[in-house]
Amino acid sequence: MRVVAGVDGCPGGWLCITRDLTNGTIESVVYPNAHALINQKSPPMIIAVDKRLTQQLLSKSARTARLPIPSRSPQRQCSIES
Repeated sequence: MRVVAGVDGCPGGWLCITRDLTNGTIESVVYPNAHALINQKSPPMIIAVDKRLTQQLLSKSARTARLPIPSRSPQRQCSIES
């Protein structure tokens, strides 16, 4: 089964909209957490996450962990501002 998914955070966890590329079937499920989303019975071949949500998660984890920027990486404006 060739299935792709788009996900976004919602009050109940993660809203996952899937489309079967073979027959066009579209389904939606709310998973209570990311672990349940990733470990679903038949995981999609692609999971696309909302760009704003991805940026928020990366921003929050970097601030929490206080990760240094490796010296070999170019200094990006978004890295400098965070």
